[in-house]
Amino acid sequence: MPYKSLEQQREYTRRKRAEYRGSLDTSRKRQRSHIWTMTQKEWEDKVKQNAQRGHQKLRMEVLIHYSGSPPKCACCAETTLEFLTIDHIDGGGHCHRQFKRNLYRWLKKHNFPEGFRVLCWNCNGSLGMYGYCPHG
Repeated sequence: MPYKSLEQQREYTRRKRAEYRGSLDTSRKRQRSHIWTMTQKEWEDKVKQNAQRGHQKLRMEVLIHYSGSPPKCACCAETTLEFLTIDHIDGGGHCHRQFKRNLYRWLKKHNFPEGFRVLCWNCNGSLGMYGYCPHG
């Protein structure tokens, strides 16, 4: 329906938009508005949490592959996840230090190669420093 003036057309459009916004589900409106009201810090925290969750899931997958479920130290049978790490059986960890946090990703990408095992930090450090572990 043609309007006699541009102002009448604009008024019609404003009314229709208001009707549409009023008909939206309020829970959906709340969800959408939350996205745009997050601060930069909140957004960065959320992205960081998602990345950490993904890394922990990958780490768990690698630890289970090399030590079984639940993951444990091959030397002292420590099962606390925070203490467990990947050990190079025949040494040579210096060539993988460039990966830093990405060693787990590298292991999975290369189909979990041989020559690695799960040790706790104490056993791993003792083997590296002294060449033996006091546990075994």
